[in-house]
Amino acid sequence: MRKNPKAGLLIAAGILAQVTGFSQARMDPAKEALRQFEAYKPTIERKESAVVDNPKAITGDLNGDGRVDCIVFFVMTPQGGGNAIIDRQAAVYLNTGTAMKVDGAFPELRECYAVDRISGGRIYLSYYECAPPYMTKTGFGTYRWQGKKLVKG
Repeated sequence: MRKNPKAGLLIAAGILAQVTGFSQARMDPAKEALRQFEAYKPTIERKESAVVDNPKAITGDLNGDGRVDCIVFFVMTPQGGGNAIIDRQAAVYLNTGTAMKVDGAFPELRECYAVDRISGGRIYLSYYECAPPYMTKTGFGTYRWQGKKLVKG
């Protein structure tokens, strides 16, 4: 029986991918973070007596390890309905190479904000007026995620 040299290469490549984290291609960091968030969302809604509205995944490398991390940003609205935004929150998910792991959440910020992007290890926020229609920008902020904390700069 003749051995197939390509089969050995495929097996070696599969082992190398698992060891080095290249198996990440199978996992979409944004989808996985949102999947985990959706599973936890009912707990947030019960605790806050509000509705989590329109969670969004913002991706980028937060900790310099070359992996795509994720911030799930969301607003909360009253349980009875309406267009009032009663809170804004963000959950941070770090990429382990094979899964996404919750690393913490943003603290309460005085400004009404939205997470714009993650670039170069920095988190870029836009600040808005805290009154309907919530469209007037009032400024910008730059932060880093360091040691499970949001740090200005």
